[in-house]
Amino acid sequence: MFDTIKLSIPIVLSEAEITKINWTQTKTSKYGTKSYTTVYKRIYNTTVSGTPNIFLIFKEQNPTESWLKVEVSIPKFLYGSNVFEVNENDIGVFYKKLKKHLAEQLKIDVTRIPNIEKCRVDKLHICKNFNVGSLKHEYLKAMCKVSKSKYSVRIYHAMGSNIIQTVEWKAYSRKIKLYDKEAEVIAKGLANTPAASKAKGMLRFEIELSKKELDKISPSRIATSVLKKSVVDVILQNTLDEIGLGMGIQISSLQQILDTINQQSKLKARGKSTLKAFATDLIMDGETQCRKNYSKATFQRHFKELKMLLGVQKIILSPVTLPPLRIDENKKTVSVIAEQKTVIEKL
Repeated sequence: MFDTIKLSIPIVLSEAEITKINWTQTKTSKYGTKSYTTVYKRIYNTTVSGTPNIFLIFKEQNPTESWLKVEVSIPKFLYGSNVFEVNENDIGVFYKKLKKHLAEQLKIDVTRIPNIEKCRVDKLHICKNFNVGSLKHEYLKAMCKVSKSKYSVRIYHAMGSNIIQTVEWKAYSRKIKLYDKEAEVIAKGLANTPAASKAKGMLRFEIELSKKELDKISPSRIATSVLKKSVVDVILQNTLDEIGLGMGIQISSLQQILDTINQQSKLKARGKSTLKAFATDLIMDGETQCRKNYSKATFQRHFKELKMLLGVQKIILSPVTLPPLRIDENKKTVSVIAEQKTVIEKL
């Protein structure tokens, strides 16, 4: 549900405290004619999966007026892998562990770290793992043909093959991704681990929310207001619906579409011919090119009519029927609770 988050944490460190910290990296910058220099300090550890990136940003002339930023994958930090989903109920455990980690890294007492109610969300990735078994590649093959207005589509293949592993839709400030989680886990050398067993047959759906979306959820972006399952569920499902996965994929060919149009008794012969010509252009040339072949109004009219006839939100072809991907409102399974409880007890 929740994955990578970037938090702004309101904490004031003295110059002596900043000097005492073991920073991994320090950079400075001065833009244009500004009379001050900005200092960027960072603590990170690439050898341990899930270790938070800690940033401190301040003006060189006044280090006590600083901004502490922390970027971390919540499930990786808690459980070592994001094959385990993190829900709203896990946030308290996550932040308790994060406070302890920050206190150790910044060499201050844990009581100096503000509660999560005072933290602001700068960035958030939300996600859902779907166990689709052997249909993983069928979903990815079908989705690589899907375009989305104002988004560019990128397709990533397994190294040295034509097997699709990731389909990504990227806009200026938002990113949507559907990918083979099992393949990713194996590529990281984790084939014989519990994470690999959990990831078997898993498709991962992920959204990097835009700043506008975060502001819409909560103008203040206070973490406790943003990290709400009810809000995230709606965003995830709406986006799944927009790219055509919310109702599943049951259209196997252009001929099936043409046959459906021919079966419409309420359509006159001329209307059927027009709609069949449009459907042929759409399937043969793709949505992007088809939009160029028609005026905006004509395209929208034919497109809407065709989707209504087919009973779909997006016209996608697949030789195999693909079930809908829906956000599960049910509670975690007993096995997942047991796995996560074991990890939490070790914290």
